[in-house]
Amino acid sequence: MELYFRLKDQRIMDERGNSRQVTVFWDKECLKKGQDWRDGFVQGLKNSRCVLMLVSGGATEPMVWSKENPDNVLLEWETAVMAGQKNICVPQPVFINDNLKGIKGLDDASKFLKSDKCPTLRPNKTDAHKWAASKTLYEVKQIQGVQLDVNEVSWSIPDLIKALQTYAPLQMKAAANQCATEASFFQQFPDISFASTEFDIKFLSSFDLKELFGSEKEKKFGILEYRKSLKHLSVSFRTNPRMSRNSMEILTHGLKQNYSFLRTINLSGANLADKQIWNLLTEALKVNNQLESMDLTDNDLTGLPDLYKVIEGHNSIYSCKMGSNAGFEATSLLRDGIEPNTYYTDMDAYSLLLLTELWEYGKPRMEMIVFAYNNTNVKEEDVPDSLGLLLGKLPGLKSIEIQSEALIGALTTCIVNSDTITDISIGLAESAKPAKKKTVTAGANAKDSGSNKIEKKQSQPWMKPLCDALVRRGKELAKQAALKAAAEEEEARNAETLEHERNAVSDHERSPTESADQVNDEEEEEEEEEDDEDDDESGSEGDDIIEDHKLSLSLNNLGLTDQDVNLLANAFRKMKNGLAYLIMDGKWKFTCNS
Repeated sequence: MELYFRLKDQRIMDERGNSRQVTVFWDKECLKKGQDWRDGFVQGLKNSRCVLMLVSGGATEPMVWSKENPDNVLLEWETAVMAGQKNICVPQPVFINDNLKGIKGLDDASKFLKSDKCPTLRPNKTDAHKWAASKTLYEVKQIQGVQLDVNEVSWSIPDLIKALQTYAPLQMKAAANQCATEASFFQQFPDISFASTEFDIKFLSSFDLKELFGSEKEKKFGILEYRKSLKHLSVSFRTNPRMSRNSMEILTHGLKQNYSFLRTINLSGANLADKQIWNLLTEALKVNNQLESMDLTDNDLTGLPDLYKVIEGHNSIYSCKMGSNAGFEATSLLRDGIEPNTYYTDMDAYSLLLLTELWEYGKPRMEMIVFAYNNTNVKEEDVPDSLGLLLGKLPGLKSIEIQSEALIGALTTCIVNSDTITDISIGLAESAKPAKKKTVTAGANAKDSGSNKIEKKQSQPWMKPLCDALVRRGKELAKQAALKAAAEEEEARNAETLEHERNAVSDHERSPTESADQVNDEEEEEEEEEDDEDDDESGSEGDDIIEDHKLSLSLNNLGLTDQDVNLLANAFRKMKNGLAYLIMDGKWKFTCNS
């Protein structure tokens, strides 16, 4: 009490060189009735240059129970020490002595710290202090303190004023906000080091994001407002139960601040209640130019062309994953470029639909595509109708491999529509190999086991449409080859006619002798014979179309029957030499000459 009133009468020089009276905050004297002491302490800190921590046996004795129950004094000291580490204020230990009784505050604190009574653990409660009593007392003892004799308080005042006078304050309101925000933040994320320059935050609610970014609506500052030395920040959603609109508003507000350290966000499984909430992210990305990677897997992002567009044109995002399960890289699909080899793993119905939308929007160039399936069972009805058409339209696509029977229908459509694809592989993993097909029994006495019974294994339901597509492709290539050959032949005839006309005009102008005419005729006949021989040797250049587009087909672990093989053989005979080779279950079956 005496210390409080004596300090109130003192004057110091402020940062501008003006003399002013010291303002002292003491909760017992300054707190209003009904006001929460925590709020009061933070409010007092907002306008404080120095925090006096009164260290005595009476203050440390109750800390014995701080392992089970939060200790308010410990929480105040801890917050003051944290603020001092950030140069927000000066934490000043004041060791209370009673020289008449031989009591030394520093000695009492040291004895308690070394004793078995000093807790080394903190309470497992969210509103408790972050440090254990042993940690806080150790930090307090590291600070140069002031000795105060309760019998001679006035003698200690000059030392306390000196501590106030030598402190060059920062902007006090911002500093106080920082202290309050960081203290709250590190209570929510106790696994993160206070001095860390890299944060990996897994948030669950909008409250977590408020501590990090602040809140524009509530005009609340977040920890990032003061973390100027932060080097890298990764923000991830915990996927339970779903991300709220309020959380997205706070996160996108943070993105708009363009923090250089905010480079990674993971919103996998955000499971937004309304798809339109993604528009908040779209608008934020239009402003942001620092973000480098996003994980948006396990979210429904179909029908969001504005989001696709902003990701396509973003100057710093190099990676954006979409789709289900492991997802796929979307940036390569949205931006103009060539991806030689592209692998898609365990694509479910949603992923396939999203993939077709991105293909149609971005028009990527890929030479080889593999649809690999290990854990996901996709059904034919799950495959979008547009998948095969888009595969057929992909520029430069030469090779495609599928590991699911459900995609064979899309592949069939692709074969008919693609003029570049030359290598097709259809196969299942050994574990996914289909069961043997049922047999159909035919004959007059089907139920009997007589000698006239015939057993015939059915073909795969997709085999005939696939063979029809192969034949259609072969005929189309033959048609193109014939048209090209006819055009080349017509061009040759026109050139020959023009040459004859030129020779006739030349002969008429020169009026050649009879012998010269004979010589010329003989030379022309020889040249024509040589040209005919060259044509016979080279053949039609239209055949190059078929040669360049010959198809290589590999079928593995599909449980093919004799009926399937017969359908394939008939198809290849009708393909007009459009087949390079066929491999079934690793064994060579046909070539273009078979």
